[in-house]
Amino acid sequence: MPDRPPESLRLHLQAATRSVKWTYSAFWQHSRGKQKDLVWGDGYYNGSIKTRKTTHGRELTPEEFGLQRSQQLRELYDNLSSAKSGQPQPPSKPSALKPEDLAETEWFFLVCMSCSFADGAGYMSFPPLTLMQNVAAFPQYKEGSQFRRRC
Repeated sequence: MPDRPPESLRLHLQAATRSVKWTYSAFWQHSRGKQKDLVWGDGYYNGSIKTRKTTHGRELTPEEFGLQRSQQLRELYDNLSSAKSGQPQPPSKPSALKPEDLAETEWFFLVCMSCSFADGAGYMSFPPLTLMQNVAAFPQYKEGSQFRRRC
């Protein structure tokens, strides 16, 4: 995953997700590589929870818990990714999530972190200058194309 966006983005994702009662929201950003792919930037999880693990000794507000859970899911993804690549893993914290702790919607959120979308493939087509100028744009639909992703 690329560098993490600022905390203010997480707070905006949280506000948007909670206000419309979505299960999660995702922020996609362009990759820093040569390809103009969209890759996971950040996200906020607001769905069902199978196992509750907290890092604080006190009861968290729903807003605090949502931010903490989103962070725990990001850390689990990072740990699973480093294990897959053979990198040494740091010892896990007592509050760290394990795959067996996840609800079905949490798994889907986790899998989304590994997906990327190629420019020009399916629905993903960006105006050429958009990525070079680093401005926000919505993908444009291409008639007759299929949605493709790499996970």
